[in-house]
Amino acid sequence: MPQYFPQFTTRTIHYGNVGVKQILLKGALTVSALLTDVFNTRRWDVHSDNPVFTLLNNSKNRSRMFWLGITWNFHSFKPAKGPQKNQEEDRSILRLGD
Repeated sequence: MPQYFPQFTTRTIHYGNVGVKQILLKGALTVSALLTDVFNTRRWDVHSDNPVFTLLNNSKNRSRMFWLGITWNFHSFKPAKGPQKNQEEDRSILRLGD
């Protein structure tokens, strides 16, 4: 479906991206990869015809890119379970209605 703007009209743009994401080390490390415009179909076709001028613009850029991402979550460390605290000694819990 074309898009209509006050200055010009564009043809419908179809393109597809593919990505994959993998979480490793219990959520501390994330690796992702993304390939844009898999089928190399992204283009910009614009036309306008009015009493002042006629415009026809067909553009095809290099829209294919490969992105690689690595993320490290510094706050993902969880300490090992130590000895259990007695509920009477645990002051981190707020108890109402005792």
